[in-house]
Amino acid sequence: MEKSLKTLAAEVERSRHLASQIESLTARREELSEKLYLLEHERNAEAADVERLEGGSLSALIYKMLGTYDKKLAAESLEAEAAAVKYDAAKAELAAVTEQIAKLTAERKTLAGCEIRYRGALADRAEELRVSDGKTAAEFAALEAEIAALEEQLAELDEAIETGREALGEAESALELLMDAGDLAAYDVFGGGAWVDFAKHERMDDAQVRLEWLQSSLAVFRAELGDVDIRFDADVSLDGLSRFADWYVDDIITDWAVKDKIATAGSQVRSVIGQLERVLGRLDEQRDELARSIARKNDRLEALLRR
Repeated sequence: MEKSLKTLAAEVERSRHLASQIESLTARREELSEKLYLLEHERNAEAADVERLEGGSLSALIYKMLGTYDKKLAAESLEAEAAAVKYDAAKAELAAVTEQIAKLTAERKTLAGCEIRYRGALADRAEELRVSDGKTAAEFAALEAEIAALEEQLAELDEAIETGREALGEAESALELLMDAGDLAAYDVFGGGAWVDFAKHERMDDAQVRLEWLQSSLAVFRAELGDVDIRFDADVSLDGLSRFADWYVDDIITDWAVKDKIATAGSQVRSVIGQLERVLGRLDEQRDELARSIARKNDRLEALLRR
């Protein structure tokens, strides 16, 4: 079993290395194909210039009259030769890369299924250790328990991050609506008219719905992360009297009060967005470290199984 596991592990490592090489060479082949296309056009253009001079074109006659024909032809010929050399070099490199890809692909095919066989052998070895005694079995059980605990933490963290991102999305949507409402409110202060009032109140109503959703999302987020305490009391709802005054009285004092209410809510939502971004940044860092820790322990587990 030990020899089999070591052999399979080497095959898996080789297969992964080949896959990486093939990926790199495939990208290089695409670059060379594009380069070759451009070089072919350059080579053909330079060759055409030489052919025109040698074929007695009008430009050739002019150069002859000026006494510079031979010099011009020599220069164009050198440029054509240089373009041809660059084209041939790129073509040769493309062929070599294509050949190497085929060679590595053929070798990797001989290792097909090695990952599955390796995982199967590891599972068999793990099962042996679970029902056995001894130092290795105890170490294996401890590592499995540690990995399981870390994976549970990772799942909880992923759930919290998803909830936080949903809250951030609600906050950003609310802010966008508040900014629109704020622009309309500023216009309304200087006599925007009924259509501005209608559009402003529509944005405010939509923003209020988003703010209520945001409150719910933040409550869930706080419940999932005990050390997170992001709160706000932004509110752009208008009672019946205030709404009536804004519609029908429509004086500058009322308009300014509504504008100030929207601006205050927007400022609070911006603060919430900043806090959420900072918390999510910290959670992403924690998640990355947790994932790295799990990977390290899984490596130790595999090494233990290969003993």
